[in-house]
Amino acid sequence: MHRHDFRISGEQDTIVRFLALTSILCLSVTWPCGGQNNAGAGTNPASPEKAKTASLRARGKRDPFRSLLAPSKEAAKQEAPAIPKFRPAGLPGLLISEVNVIGIASNHTSRFAVIQGKEKVSYFGKLGDRLFDGFISGIDMDKVIFTEEIVGADGKKMQRTRTKKLYAEMWTNAVEER
Repeated sequence: MHRHDFRISGEQDTIVRFLALTSILCLSVTWPCGGQNNAGAGTNPASPEKAKTASLRARGKRDPFRSLLAPSKEAAKQEAPAIPKFRPAGLPGLLISEVNVIGIASNHTSRFAVIQGKEKVSYFGKLGDRLFDGFISGIDMDKVIFTEEIVGADGKKMQRTRTKKLYAEMWTNAVEER
């Protein structure tokens, strides 16, 4: 085989260009769905998805491409309260899921947890201190117990306990490497 065996003749080049132009024109044409007349019958041509959903609801049918397991967008907005973009500074602005326990300090009367947020800033927290979504309910020598306050789907306020352990192995390995 040689390179000249794969050359396109002038007639073949014209056919290839014609087919390419025809396919581009076919893809750019919008076709009416289901034989419906879209000639200004009060529909908005900019939102064909809304028109299709409205016509399915009007006939009493559901959208077959919507998941039955996933909640609708409206239900998800109502169920899950959005976390505000602005949270207070310091420990009251941290989520329990964002913190790591990096140390436990104590004096003669009480214990303090050294808590690090996702920005790698450390804070001292004592028993009862509030975080954004809960509070510190216990401090042991090797772990901190948080009580997370959750609002359920039915609007009820619930609490669950989350424990974050102090991993001494992480710190001993770092000291040994020095």
